[in-house]
Amino acid sequence: MPGESSSGWRRASSVPDSQRVLLGSGPLAALIAPRRASLVVWRPLLAVLGGICCTLAAAGLGRTLDWSAQEQTLCALLASACLIAPATWLEYRPRCLIGLLPALSLLEPMSGLWGMSLLWLVSLGAAWWLRHRELQVVPAGLKQRQLAKQLERYPLLHHACLELATSRDADDVARIVAKQAMRLGIGALGAGVWLDRPPAGLDLRAVEGLGPIHGGDSEENRRFASTEGRPLIRRYGAQLRCWLSLSDRPSSSQAGGVLEVSSAQDASVDDYNIELLSALARMGGIAMGTVKLIDQTRALALRDDLTDLLGQQEFRRRAGELIAHAMRQDHRSCLILCDLDHLKAYNDTWGHLSGDQALQAVARTLRNACPPGGLLGRWGGEEFVMLITGSDLKAAENLAEHVREGISGTVLDGADAARRVTASLGLAEHITGEPFDTLLARADAACYRAKETGRNRVIVAATPEPAPEERAP
Repeated sequence: MPGESSSGWRRASSVPDSQRVLLGSGPLAALIAPRRASLVVWRPLLAVLGGICCTLAAAGLGRTLDWSAQEQTLCALLASACLIAPATWLEYRPRCLIGLLPALSLLEPMSGLWGMSLLWLVSLGAAWWLRHRELQVVPAGLKQRQLAKQLERYPLLHHACLELATSRDADDVARIVAKQAMRLGIGALGAGVWLDRPPAGLDLRAVEGLGPIHGGDSEENRRFASTEGRPLIRRYGAQLRCWLSLSDRPSSSQAGGVLEVSSAQDASVDDYNIELLSALARMGGIAMGTVKLIDQTRALALRDDLTDLLGQQEFRRRAGELIAHAMRQDHRSCLILCDLDHLKAYNDTWGHLSGDQALQAVARTLRNACPPGGLLGRWGGEEFVMLITGSDLKAAENLAEHVREGISGTVLDGADAARRVTASLGLAEHITGEPFDTLLARADAACYRAKETGRNRVIVAATPEPAPEERAP
């Protein structure tokens, strides 16, 4: 972990959780929060002492102004009420009313020295007894208020969970995590999500009002949080910056990344708030891992494991889109069907492992020959397809011949020059309005003729004439 600096690493605020209830933010909250429990516990006794002081002041003022006992009592009650009013802002307000009892000592029956002393002693005794009672009640009340405040944020976490469960895109997951962090964090000013993209490192994928740090190294902090898998809090001027890892550890199956949250300096950032944001970050990491697994599963389903070329269904889908796009651009499309010659005999002679290596070598040859924007796929056991656009039939024929020569010229085993394979290729040019299956059938028929006429050659399918347009009567 980076060393301690003048700004200081902090796990959480120094104010205990039980004293951080419904205080809001600002200088007044920062002043009251550390002393709140003491004020609540000693409040009845302080109210009585304040009432005695108000009673003495009212009695002295009444003698000077020649007030009656009732007027002195009323003045003492009003002064005591104003004095203890701040204490009634806290919990258990009726208990503060005990501070009004000393003012009753100015009435006629209790106006003597002994009567006043007796009433004051009774008030002090009752206040001391209430203090002992509040030593047991106040912590429970504060915890209850704290729990109620915390429970208000659980629906936000539940909503974030539902949004993340339906997301299937990494950028969308990052956006949801950043947005929900702004809602969950107390006094949050901004949030950002960085995802780990080896070998480039952490990459910013979503941001919500998060500005740069002046005089701080955010990159180092993000790397530390991502590597260690622990939350990190640091103070920068009037802001607190918190970095939370999306995964528990670097080797976790979850996707690596960091959630960074900026909050106001006087915000009530407690352990619970950090744990809540950590839970959101972990949920984001799980969602990122799910997206990654879905992408991997889709790639396995759409591509051939042996050659890493598109499978038949995916090639068919993309071919239709590519041909339609070429037609809108007034470009031609040509389909090449490549079928290896005598692959079964090759497998029987050299083994199926060598046959797989031959298929991989043919896939490499096709991949090297395929022009930009072309489409490659494995159509069957020993059949490959290539769709190219923007080339006329003659250029496509030259390309097919180049592929044939590349396949036949590839030595599959350096120790044995005889270990080669050849291929027969059929070429067909797409005509306007022709379905893909019809184009494929014409290329397949041309490939079949190439095999019939000696193999290891390219045959171009005849382009049929478009059907004549029906004349209007």
